[in-house]
Amino acid sequence: MSPRFFHLRRLVPLLVSFFLGCFVTVKILDYRHPTLETLRQERKLEFNNEANNLLDPKLLKAKRVNTDHPFTAWDLKLPEFYTKHEDIYSQFTCSCQDASKNVLPTPSPEIVAQRKSDLSRFVKSNYFQQAKMPLVLQKPNQPIEFVSSGYEIEPDEEFTPFIRTHCGISAQRPVRIQLQSFFGKFFFSRESERTSSASIVERAAASDEELAKILENLRYSTFVFDGKTLQDFVQVTVTCNDKTPRSTSHLAIFPILIRRRPLPQLFPATTASLNDRLTIVTKTFLRYPCLYTLLDSILDKYPGITVIVADDSPREEQQDIDKEKYPSVKHYRLPESEGWFAGRGLAISQVRTEYFLWVDDDFVFNSHTDLSYMIDVADKSGYDIIGGGVSTDKRNTWAERDHFVVERASEGFCYHRVRFSNEIKLPGFEEECLVVDVLLNFFVGRTSSAGRIRMDPNFDHIGHPEYFLDGLGDLRTAWCGKSWVDHFGEVGLKTRCAESQEYKKHRGKGEARAGILKRNAELWFYRSYLQCSSDFDGS
Repeated sequence: MSPRFFHLRRLVPLLVSFFLGCFVTVKILDYRHPTLETLRQERKLEFNNEANNLLDPKLLKAKRVNTDHPFTAWDLKLPEFYTKHEDIYSQFTCSCQDASKNVLPTPSPEIVAQRKSDLSRFVKSNYFQQAKMPLVLQKPNQPIEFVSSGYEIEPDEEFTPFIRTHCGISAQRPVRIQLQSFFGKFFFSRESERTSSASIVERAAASDEELAKILENLRYSTFVFDGKTLQDFVQVTVTCNDKTPRSTSHLAIFPILIRRRPLPQLFPATTASLNDRLTIVTKTFLRYPCLYTLLDSILDKYPGITVIVADDSPREEQQDIDKEKYPSVKHYRLPESEGWFAGRGLAISQVRTEYFLWVDDDFVFNSHTDLSYMIDVADKSGYDIIGGGVSTDKRNTWAERDHFVVERASEGFCYHRVRFSNEIKLPGFEEECLVVDVLLNFFVGRTSSAGRIRMDPNFDHIGHPEYFLDGLGDLRTAWCGKSWVDHFGEVGLKTRCAESQEYKKHRGKGEARAGILKRNAELWFYRSYLQCSSDFDGS
């Protein structure tokens, strides 16, 4: 072996040791004096881990409170930074100068004052459903790390809010934190549990790390038990360099939603057939020729399906529905002339299936009437109401005004019904269905949601958009013209359908109709706090 090769072989281990030593030295220096990029990468990883953990509800450690929890009922008082309930509509304006709007008849000053008082009571007890939530501004570069939104608990739950301070990297930076809540109380689980709970708590520590260990035991629980949703806001005040000339204070606010989550309402069906999932409902008043034609057309197309008929015809003119010919028809008699919405409400209240179909008694099913299609749309879209066409698969001028506009103001709201400036396609059914606020009287409704909206019997003989207005904010509604029915008025049978003079008196022309519309307008003025409308006549 040559001497040269021998020296090279001895040199290799020395070179390996040298470079290994350099690598270790660099890592030690990087650990003791990390570069800015290293700090960023470590913080990014730490933040991602924390963010992923915070999204996991299990790590909030929410649990039910003990049965001895000192609950109180809500006394309708509100946090100071909420808008006062008397001024809830003061930020809005509403003009009735538009010629397209009809100014509603104004009752006496006493009625106006009573309406104002009733609205005040309504807003106080429904504040969190009526008021817009206050804006919460967070200042930049604050040494407070917290969950800015997303907390939601039931009234009988407690949890640990995530809060960390970052007053400085020095181990000796005294820090103080104050937490304040309106609907809730704080306590620390290692202390005397809820016996020391309070709406305002303070803790101090010698450093961020020490305070973090204290906050790990922080618990929040509301002491207000209410059946409706409440919105609490926790105010966090952090003082860095506490009790020193360099002390600085920082404020952060985060919301906590307190609500009771409703249970699902599922409908067990013995089969998947249409008859087990849908009930047809209608209301009649002295229009038996229409009603029998409707029933014949329904049962010819859907034999055995349940049909509920609400009937408020005068006793002396009431007819019994033949049970042998119509065995699946249920006939409910109301007191005479109880009215349109009273009958609708009764009929829908008796539905036992997942869906109901509303039809007027002067409609006729045809080859284009496809109830399975309408239910399929409701199933796949999750919408509460799926409407169809009347007399055609197109919409008439009335139906095209499918959007509600409500302008709020302290002295009364302005309401009108307009056409959407752009058509909103229903996802999954873009070629057939549009999202709307209101539609004609041929629709499938989800019993658990659409069936909950009250049919106000005060609108007795004429009414239509009232039901959809009352469902505003609760119901999702779509129109699909692919399924449609015939209307007696369009096939030359109107006179035979409404041949009774008694019927014409209740829903005829002239003074009788004018009187009904006047009562409806007065009712709209009071119950919905309106001052003007383009749609109050319900025509």
